[in-house]
Amino acid sequence: MSLLRILAVLAAALVALPAPARYLYAATAHLDPKNGESAGQLYVINPETGRAKLIGPIRIDGGMAVAIDGLAVHPKTGVLYGITWRSSPEPSLIVIDRHSAVAKRIGPLGVRGTDIHFDASGSLYIWDAEDHRLGTVNLDSGAVTLLPPTQISGAGGLAISPQGLAIVAGSTQRGVIDEVNVETGDLVGGLSVINNSVLNAVYALTYMPTRSLLAVNQVKGRERGRELVSIDPESGNVTRIGPLPDEVDAIASDDSPGRPSGSKAGLLGYFVVILSGLALADTIRWRRK
Repeated sequence: MSLLRILAVLAAALVALPAPARYLYAATAHLDPKNGESAGQLYVINPETGRAKLIGPIRIDGGMAVAIDGLAVHPKTGVLYGITWRSSPEPSLIVIDRHSAVAKRIGPLGVRGTDIHFDASGSLYIWDAEDHRLGTVNLDSGAVTLLPPTQISGAGGLAISPQGLAIVAGSTQRGVIDEVNVETGDLVGGLSVINNSVLNAVYALTYMPTRSLLAVNQVKGRERGRELVSIDPESGNVTRIGPLPDEVDAIASDDSPGRPSGSKAGLLGYFVVILSGLALADTIRWRRK
């Protein structure tokens, strides 16, 4: 078989492979009951299994690690944003280096948020835990502009759907995930969860490129235990994916343009180099004969 035929077969095989999982980041909100200090760690998560790899403690300007209540990746710049723990003295908007977990403070939020999420245009939204309402976050100052209050109870996860609606998981007792208009703050609908017994307390939400909705769920009977679950936006079916590190309180999907979509091109290039080397070796050997 010629080298060109071999390369063609390899290319077809690589195209047929399933696309690798996108990046999913997670952060913890740990409170030490002995001294009242909070601390947070940044992880990269396999969204298909929940398996976590630690990046490091989230430190602002080299200080103590800070607990995180929400994460979101800007859809155009790929910058990872976070909000510090809502029970801290001054909850703030920060940016976090995805490789080192080193953070920089942007400014105070002025509210105590439970989760954040970007829409497709790059507007950042936050869920206010105290007044149960949606707000928009200024990326330059951290200041929050609030929309009118809703009747949604609880303080859970937030995501912006591909249709532009705010998806809010407040109390899981009703078995409904609410939908809020991002312009008016009005409650406009909801998704009924079929097997609601799986959900105990939802701490964070995010959408994957496949449009599947991922959530951080508290494991029943374990205050600090967390697990990754998926929620089908069409059927409301909930599926357990796998355990997460204890006290994970925030997740964010990274589908920004700067991210590599997979390793297929790299694998193909690897095979090209190997086959080219073999071809060169054959040519040298033939000439010596």
